Amino acid sequence: MAHIELNALSKNLAGTFGAHIYLPELEKLGNKQYPVLWFIHDDGGCEADLLRFSVLEEFAKKHSIFVIAPTVSHSLATDMAFGTENETFLADECPRLFQFLYPLSKRKEDNILFSIGTGAYGAVKLALKHPDTFGGCISISGKLDIAAVCEAAADNKKLWPYQSIESLKAVFGDLSKVRSSQNDIFAIAKTVSEPFLYLTCGEQEEAYQENLRLAEIDKEAITDFCEGATTKEAIDAMMQRALDWLADRLRGRR
Repeated sequence: MAHIELNALSKNLAGTFGAHIYLPELEKLGNKQYPVLWFIHDDGGCEADLLRFSVLEEFAKKHSIFVIAPTVSHSLATDMAFGTENETFLADECPRLFQFLYPLSKRKEDNILFSIGTGAYGAVKLALKHPDTFGGCISISGKLDIAAVCEAAADNKKLWPYQSIESLKAVFGDLSKVRSSQNDIFAIAKTVSEPFLYLTCGEQEEAYQENLRLAEIDKEAITDFCEGATTKEAIDAMMQRALDWLADRLRGRR
């Protein structure tokens, strides 16, 4: 098992970006193309957050899968109203760059998004809006209702950590127009039938109702809603169950 830190240029980001990669042991012969788990870091974090999760390193090693965590910054995986084209980067430029560097599968079924907390909004949105690139998304305790966040910010109510009213405006523009737009994953989910969504969180979490609402829209979504408060141990357990499920899914497609 290898760990690589990469820095490269991006046209969509108008500069450099970083990424951390868990690299499985590659076969020396043949033309094997490897599946990829794309890790979208939390809004308050960075690509190096990948190193906090040993379960992802073990997953890459055990199942011969690349795990790649690219820069998302504070963009919420969005083509910003006043800033960089982060959604386009993550959905198009970034996969093509890594497919050029490494023997990665281009099949959407082999490219899965994975995120925890506030990063899950961007991961779910990427999956729903770019089904030709990504086969699905695993959301762990995902904070998903960005329209509610923007409306609350505009009314001087609760904000997400690491986002001010002005930074949200830089991402989305008019905060009153996010609901029902192409940045509202609940609106998008009503219009698409793929890819798969795997939603897991604790029933006492603030985000539970958001996850339940999305599952009610997407009747095919896989859900793993847990009783009790969400502790670190509970998050670890949810991650492991989700990764075991994904491993079985990928194994069945090989």
